[in-house]
Amino acid sequence: MITRFVVGGLIYIGIEVMYDNTSDRAMGLVGGLSFVICSSFIGLPYVLMCLLMASTITALELMAGLIFNADYGIWDYRKMPFNIKGQVCLPFFLVWAVLMPPVIVWLDKLLR
Repeated sequence: MITRFVVGGLIYIGIEVMYDNTSDRAMGLVGGLSFVICSSFIGLPYVLMCLLMASTITALELMAGLIFNADYGIWDYRKMPFNIKGQVCLPFFLVWAVLMPPVIVWLDKLLR
């Protein structure tokens, strides 16, 4: 489980750096927790797995954002459509729903 946490955290930070050229250590926690939790959804019907993974990641991002990003110093989604307190938004929920299930399933197989 520790390996999954570390791998998930590093990949999450890597995705953020590729997208925005920046990230924060707190997002490593989000990535690690996301991978550990989302791995438990593997084997569910694919659409349900996508929704649960995206919901989990978005909920963890919202919690981290409210704690570590209250001043919007790390990220700011206030101008994104359908955002919640500028911390999370529907477009990135949809990105997580499409991107993460195949990545998490692949990584899960790789780490077994």
